[in-house]
Amino acid sequence: MPIRRGAVFQHELPGGGGWGDPLTREPARVLRDVRNGFVSLASARADYGVVVDAAAWTVDAAATERLRAELRAARGAAPTEARLQRDDAPPRRAGRGLAQGARAKPC
Repeated sequence: MPIRRGAVFQHELPGGGGWGDPLTREPARVLRDVRNGFVSLASARADYGVVVDAAAWTVDAAATERLRAELRAARGAAPTEARLQRDDAPPRRAGRGLAQGARAKPC
């Protein structure tokens, strides 16, 4: 699409940051992300506190529980359930999106 000199072009893309506490993500989902190449084995362990046995492609549940407890202790305290519910909601941005007249194009 042609863009004229001086025009402002804004292209927004989704980020991979997610929301909520990564230590509350279901270990089976983290394993799926590792298997699909979205998360490395090192990141599964360091960021999500999930111990994956790469030889068997399984989650070591006991080791995961211990590691998550250690990671929570290292950063202070475990988040409360009320905070998790609030933090797990996607952020809202007023004045943007299809409700404001943007047109979606089929892919």
